[in-house]
Amino acid sequence: MGKNIWIVGAVSFLTDSATSIVTSTLPLFVVYVLREDVEKLGVIVAVATFISYAFRVFFGYISDRYRVAKPLVVFGYSLSAISKPLFYFVSDWKGVAFLRGMDRLGKAVRSAPRDALLSMTRGETGSGRAFGIHKAFDVGGETAGALVAMGALITLGSGEETFRLLYLMTLIPGALSLLLLFFVVDVPKSVNTQTPSLVRDKHLIPFLIYVFITVFFVWDNAFFLVRAKEMGWQDALVPGFIVALNLTQTLSSYPVGVLIDKFSPELVFRFSIFFGFLSMVFLKLGFMVVSCLFLGIHMVSLFNSVRSLISEKATNRATLYGVFYGGYAVAGSVGSLLTGFLWNRLGFDLAINVSIVGLFFLILLKSFK
Repeated sequence: MGKNIWIVGAVSFLTDSATSIVTSTLPLFVVYVLREDVEKLGVIVAVATFISYAFRVFFGYISDRYRVAKPLVVFGYSLSAISKPLFYFVSDWKGVAFLRGMDRLGKAVRSAPRDALLSMTRGETGSGRAFGIHKAFDVGGETAGALVAMGALITLGSGEETFRLLYLMTLIPGALSLLLLFFVVDVPKSVNTQTPSLVRDKHLIPFLIYVFITVFFVWDNAFFLVRAKEMGWQDALVPGFIVALNLTQTLSSYPVGVLIDKFSPELVFRFSIFFGFLSMVFLKLGFMVVSCLFLGIHMVSLFNSVRSLISEKATNRATLYGVFYGGYAVAGSVGSLLTGFLWNRLGFDLAINVSIVGLFFLILLKSFK
């Protein structure tokens, strides 16, 4: 197995631990410390989601066209490492949105080139297993970050000072992740004589459209955290939702990768829709822990199946990864805006019913054609 899988995995672990310290507490910080409403939270989520995924189309194209990967990966991780400690200074939702956008721009820069790099340096490992291993590092880091946040809120209390101290602490994993990047082996730096074109990969577009519709209806986990608080969870326990979510992803990531290699990415993706549906149903019923378990399996199944399908069937991998992430940006950001609007104006029940009904009809569809 290529060593890049393990090094990039370690970098992702550190980066995502810092990210999770922020994201597992930020909804509470925005709504209950900065005193902003859920609709503003929806705008923040939409901005972060759009920037995180939309710009991946461009950077995926650059990576394919000029066969450049490591410089983009390093630049992307650097942006994220710089942005997170700056949450210590924010005073309103606009500052939060700006820094989340900066952090997610870093993710946009690095994601498609990183996936292409992993595809080209995976050795004898199947793509499903390789991406499963990397995803396990991702969610393992997210789990560690959420545990740190929980520990701080339990021992130091849930005052404003604790939130800001947590954000300042993200300097440490951010710096360590940048040091590890020096050991990543780059892909050959040659210019691709063929301009990347979607025409050669147009057979994958119907499948991706189906993916985007699914993303539109499944809620971002920020809304799950606010719902947990509304249901009476103590502030210190709310990051526990992220812990449970990420433990589920960590434990299921590699087995899902094995299933992808054994059967097909398309089949595993179909099951991801069903798991997303169950997650929303149990959220409506108030079973938060069960809901997060199904959400975790949904997320792993969706991302690993799509990334594996592109790795195996796309001619221009980084470009297609960019298209996937770009479509995810539009679907996820519009979905978050709608969720925040409906929840704030018309109530939680109507907002979640829209998602449940939409996912139910997706399950009824028999093909991607």
